[in-house]
Amino acid sequence: MLIVNAAGTLLWMKFLKLLKLHFDTAVPIEDFLKSCGTAELVIAGIYICIVTPLIEESVFRRVIFEGLRDRCPPVFSVTLASLLFGALHGILFQLFSLCILGGYFQILYCRDGKLGSPVYAHFFNNTFAFSMLLLIKYSGINNLALY
Repeated sequence: MLIVNAAGTLLWMKFLKLLKLHFDTAVPIEDFLKSCGTAELVIAGIYICIVTPLIEESVFRRVIFEGLRDRCPPVFSVTLASLLFGALHGILFQLFSLCILGGYFQILYCRDGKLGSPVYAHFFNNTFAFSMLLLIKYSGINNLALY
């Protein structure tokens, strides 16, 4: 899934560039991580890797999807919940890949009706992303430019 997420982000960025739309590829947390100490990193890691997947999956799967599923056809419910997941992150250059990721989490939830699978997948995704940000912080790489 990480490969699909990265590929989706790159394709979406190329599409936006073709449309001559300006977008900022800076990730707000990148600046935060570069300026914080060990205690802040531990707190950020707990929040990003553990708390965020629990909250987001509860909201998007249990509240939004379940609310839509009772009123709309299943395909529409999955699609809208996935689009909202991507859009509400507010990062234009990652919109496409976040919608795909939201769809993947949604499929995991629909498969067994429990939050465990999407929470675990979300945890893995966020932990990988946070690890890459830490690598950037400690490696001396100046930015997250993808192209």
